[in-house]
Amino acid sequence: MLEKSWKNSFIAVGFSLSVFLTLLSFTSCSVFRFGQQTEEVVEGSGKLEDFLQEGLAISGRGSVISEIDGKKVNFGFVATLRKAGVVRILVSDIIGRKVTKIDIDGDSYAIWIREGNRRCRGVGVIECSGLPFIYVKAGYVDDILLAREMEESVFIKKRSLGEGLSILKSGVVSGDSVCSYTIDYDNFRSVDRVIFPGMVKIACSDFGYTIILEYRKIRVNRGTTAFRDRSVNE
Repeated sequence: MLEKSWKNSFIAVGFSLSVFLTLLSFTSCSVFRFGQQTEEVVEGSGKLEDFLQEGLAISGRGSVISEIDGKKVNFGFVATLRKAGVVRILVSDIIGRKVTKIDIDGDSYAIWIREGNRRCRGVGVIECSGLPFIYVKAGYVDDILLAREMEESVFIKKRSLGEGLSILKSGVVSGDSVCSYTIDYDNFRSVDRVIFPGMVKIACSDFGYTIILEYRKIRVNRGTTAFRDRSVNE
């Protein structure tokens, strides 16, 4: 069960993710918006690593839904990824105020929550009383955001976007050290032959929540040349 203060926590996380979208921008960057064209599913070898080295930011909107009473909180977010395992997530409220900051470096995490100026730090599984519905190994976060297979065999079942691709369509994660949860991806887009999900849905019945992330923009800190992203089919 979620803590009694789940309402404030949902608002804090939801709002934090909104701020994240607005605050993170690059002075010189390529911006990729979601388009409608279709193309063959092809994964560009090494391209994702290049994006990460240059600085990749995913921005969008999301929501946290309580399975207990059906209440929903909307938010904005920006997730900045720089090389494997280094992630910063900024969450903002509907008027653009930063309400939560999550920094991840490998297995280590540091969280700041605006409400009460609370801070959480640790290694391994993310645990923070202010955000009771975020209970996952820190090292999995970048893979979850990118729809990539995690380094360890943590899925009890999974479905890939296409044969020979490392991009996931869905997966069920289970383990003693993490909440059992399901992840579903949809609305995939290809950005310069790197495939990204357009929607991520994470449901954890153990804690009674569902988080939905909708990606709106992909930014790469690499000069001014822009590429149109295109939808891809299985």
